[in-house]
Amino acid sequence: MRVLLISTNKIRVPRPALPIGMAYISAALKHAGHQVDVLDLLWESRELKAVREKLTTGTYDVVGIAVRNLDNLTFIDPVFFGPMTEKIVQCVRKYTSATVVLGGSGFSVEPLSFFEYAQPDYGIAGEGEAGIVQLLDYLESGGRRESISGLCYLDDDGKFCQNQSSQAFDLGALEPDRSVYDPRYFEEGVSAASDLTRDHQPAIETLQTKRGCKLFCSYCIIRKTEGKGDRFKDTLDFVRDAYLSHKNWYLWWGLGGQNLTDRSRETVQAVADMHQEYEYVMQGKPRLERAPKPVTAQPLKLTIGTK
Repeated sequence: MRVLLISTNKIRVPRPALPIGMAYISAALKHAGHQVDVLDLLWESRELKAVREKLTTGTYDVVGIAVRNLDNLTFIDPVFFGPMTEKIVQCVRKYTSATVVLGGSGFSVEPLSFFEYAQPDYGIAGEGEAGIVQLLDYLESGGRRESISGLCYLDDDGKFCQNQSSQAFDLGALEPDRSVYDPRYFEEGVSAASDLTRDHQPAIETLQTKRGCKLFCSYCIIRKTEGKGDRFKDTLDFVRDAYLSHKNWYLWWGLGGQNLTDRSRETVQAVADMHQEYEYVMQGKPRLERAPKPVTAQPLKLTIGTK
């Protein structure tokens, strides 16, 4: 099947976040034999015009819409992203007969409310790599919707249903499809100047060492988006992922927050062993810096620390 993935994130402060969720979904779909196109609305000043042009220049069986945030995360000038998502859904319905699927961390926080608001055909709450492939299998060959991981839908009586996410995705099974990352993410002037720093900063390559969390922090969405309990990525798989990102255009890596675990030192040492040009420095926190000879105009640097 031919799939269009749309990233709706518009936040550039303090720096734009790479659409890593879309990158993993794209990788899962391509691995299953599907064709994937992407549209990143971060770069579009007229979002609906960009969506319409994309839909009218290609034919798609499924359109996946990624909702990273419910709002712009500020009390000063709050913006709810639901209306834009709803308009995108309506635009897809107007110009195509494609099945519309919502997903992403924002959707996963409030799947029922967001589903009722935007009215897609389906949604996938939580990790989507397994669910999206299972959904496309269902659309192609039929089967039971009840067995699709994390699927949100209306049953025959119009009642909202949400399947439990299997949380069985193996972090080492797929590399994120970095071809979905626009090179403009890594330009110095890509971010909006923040009120705190008045600075413009490029995106940071996102590398995952784990998914899920065993803690119960009231402010955190990880248990809703990735599941309960810690599922660690094998250290060597992480090192391979870091090396592949290094071989592309990435200038800066960062690990923090949910990626920090008791295995941080092991991970940093493994990355240090990956290439002799790196030197390993341990001063209270694990820290890895590239030797003085840079690959590009700026040195490549991996830092592990707390937020």
